[in-house]
Amino acid sequence: MALDKIEINGYRGFNNEVTVKFAIPNGKPGSGLTIITGANNSGKSSIIECFKARGGYQSPSFTVGRRNADTDRVEIKFHFNGRVEVIKSTQKRK
Repeated sequence: MALDKIEINGYRGFNNEVTVKFAIPNGKPGSGLTIITGANNSGKSSIIECFKARGGYQSPSFTVGRRNADTDRVEIKFHFNGRVEVIKSTQKRK
C-alpha cells in the first residue's frame, strides 16, 4: 500500500494546509523515491514527526508547542490508494 500524499494543517510551522505528494513506484529503478529537502526551519522534521504520530509508538502530542500558534486545531491526513486516514486534535473539555 503506497502513500500517495499527506496533508498537514495546524502542526508546528504548517498554519495553512500543505500537501506533500510522494513518488509512486512503477517498477523502474529509482521510481517511488521521494526526497524531502529545504532550508532550516522549513518543515522537514515536522513531516517526519507526522509519520511518527501515525506509527502508534507514542500518542501524538498536539500541545501548544506542537500546534501552530495561529490555529486552534491540528489535522493530518494520510492518503493511501484512495483511502484516507486522519489524525486530528480534540478540544479540551471545560
